[in-house]
Amino acid sequence: MHPTLTPGGWIFLSLAWIFILGLNAYCMAKLLREKKEEIVDPLTNPEDDAKP
Repeated sequence: MHPTLTPGGWIFLSLAWIFILGLNAYCMAKLLREKKEEIVDPLTNPEDDAKP
């Protein structure tokens, strides 16, 4: 058994960490992205506005 990591092992390790960190950044950006929310007044009925 080799006491050091081979170049192939370093490449695999690097790609695995890049994937993990990229997925983490994508999920955090998706969670923290500001969403436009339509706030509806619960006391008014939107169907009343459509009636003449």
